[in-house]
Amino acid sequence: MTITNPGQVPVPQWTLAVTLPRESLRVSQVEGARAVQDGAVWTFVPDGSAGQVPGGASVRVTFRVNGAPVGAAPTACTIDGTTCTGMPD
Repeated sequence: MTITNPGQVPVPQWTLAVTLPRESLRVSQVEGARAVQDGAVWTFVPDGSAGQVPGGASVRVTFRVNGAPVGAAPTACTIDGTTCTGMPD
């Protein structure tokens, strides 16, 4: 996932929430954030190295979904409460 700041002013913090199709799926190998689970929703917050998003720049969060060979793609996503763009339908 790429978190982009199209504005000119840096964004000091962000929260990425990703909904997986089932609660039994797990996230591992997270880079660029810390993750916590609440049911099928995984919330990612900066891990320190990617906290601020400078104006006109972006940060990247990567992770692996474990627990299913297929059908594990996120079903919903928000960044600071706003729906993510670029998610497959």
